[in-house]
Amino acid sequence: MCIHCGKETPQLMPEEEREDSTRLRHILISTDANYLHKAVVLYKSLAEVHDNFLLHICCFDEISLNTLRQLDYQRIRPYLLSDIETDELLNAKRSKTKRYEYYWACKPFITRKLLLEQQTDFITFCDCDLFFLQSPEKLFIELEDADVLIQPNNFSFQYEKDFTTIGYYCSSFQSFRKNENSKQILDTWHRQTMQRCSSNVGSGAFGDQQYMDEWRLRYQHVREIVNPGANIAPWHVQKFDLTRQDGRIMINGTFPLIYYHYHAFRMDLRNYQYIITGDRDNEYPIAPEVVKLVYEPYIAVLRETIEELKKVKDYREYVKVNPEGVQLPFNHEMAQ
Repeated sequence: MCIHCGKETPQLMPEEEREDSTRLRHILISTDANYLHKAVVLYKSLAEVHDNFLLHICCFDEISLNTLRQLDYQRIRPYLLSDIETDELLNAKRSKTKRYEYYWACKPFITRKLLLEQQTDFITFCDCDLFFLQSPEKLFIELEDADVLIQPNNFSFQYEKDFTTIGYYCSSFQSFRKNENSKQILDTWHRQTMQRCSSNVGSGAFGDQQYMDEWRLRYQHVREIVNPGANIAPWHVQKFDLTRQDGRIMINGTFPLIYYHYHAFRMDLRNYQYIITGDRDNEYPIAPEVVKLVYEPYIAVLRETIEELKKVKDYREYVKVNPEGVQLPFNHEMAQ
């Protein structure tokens, strides 16, 4: 049911499948054809370190949905956003010129919908450009008696000014327990992103995430992730020493790297040339040892995954339309 208009929307998972999912960790991501290779790589990384999860993928186009259905990954459940899109979402969509602004705006809606439908204590929403090197169970431990778990950006000192323009928290990984407090937070967040969700830095409401700055002040039982191995990203990797020890990537020789956030990374879908952090006008200094430890393995899996996705006709046709892997405007007709 839509949060505000009260209309029924289709369920994301049939009843017969949901009963078997009670013991699983439910993780939700969203993607379009342009980010599909990253979404599948996230899945592959998670499957290497966790054996008790179901990855729900909300697809923003039929290309990504059809490709996932044909490849039929064991622990992925894909859905098409247009099947559950409400008039409220469509109205918000009409105000957007950039696809990712609309994708951000939809996040509270699809998170709440999945949370209410699953027989589970909590669900976790992740960005699709993450790669897990350790099990996220190390983070779920921090949820314990809290209702919501959120991830600080932890900017390096060079980017401290971004606290005020981008937000203290990063909406790349957050968990919501199934209770009234979480639902209230998601309801308010949804209303806010429907009213304004812009990529304009300094607007006072950057994307979906600057709204999160008030959560720990306004609501009870909202907890920050404190594990330093979470959300290592281009904007703060500079303040750590990363090394490999006993097969694990360690932070300052003490904390295992749980997941890395490959923000602003882009790969050409045709010839596999890539930009480490230069996409969307983001430039962050990345040390050569970080490139070797963290980026080179990711690049290898991305190339392998794109080759796999190209076995599906819909995806091959999409690569012809957008070989450089850039974010296409809404008015661009993609191959179907």
